This record gives sequence, C-alpha cells and structure tokens, in this order.
Amino acid sequence: MRSKIPSEYSWILTQKSEDFFSENHFYIFVNLDEPGIRPKFFVVPSEVVAKYISTSHKNWLNKPGKNGQQHKDNPVRRFEDPEGRYLNDELLA
Repeated sequence: MRSKIPSEYSWILTQKSEDFFSENHFYIFVNLDEPGIRPKFFVVPSEVVAKYISTSHKNWLNKPGKNGQQHKDNPVRRFEDPEGRYLNDELLA
C-alpha cells in the first residue's frame, strides 16, 4: 500500500495556473493553524508556480499509479514548498 502525507506547505490549483503568469503577478498562499497561532504566508512568483505545477504534473502522468495503471489527466495541480523557501513572516509584522 502506498500513501503520501501531503506537505504542510502544499496548495491545490487548477490547470489554468500553468499559463497564467507574468513578472508582476504573485501568489500569496496562506497556511492557517489553530486559533491564536499566527498564519504563515508564502509569496511566490507566478512564473515559479506555473513552471513547478506544469513539470510536477507531467512527472505524475508519466509515473504508474496504484496497481501500475497510467494516471488519467485532470485539471488538478499541486504546488509544494516543503522547505518553506517562500515563507514570508514579515507580512503581518
């Protein structure tokens, strides 16, 4: 049995985000924790998001799924920042 625990720093997008980018467009992803704990903000250039989700989706399509079958293409995309590279704690300061 294969399972993957999603990264704490992981967000769902759609296929449209692969083609929607510009030098002046940024994504701000927010991780909300329990009440009383300050949210975490991640500021990511749209070009980074577009490239990441396009590449990771192609890699996912090329890997066999559960029981060895081919994955079916769909509009869901996932952006991950497991190292917290784009974490920006200064947004609420």
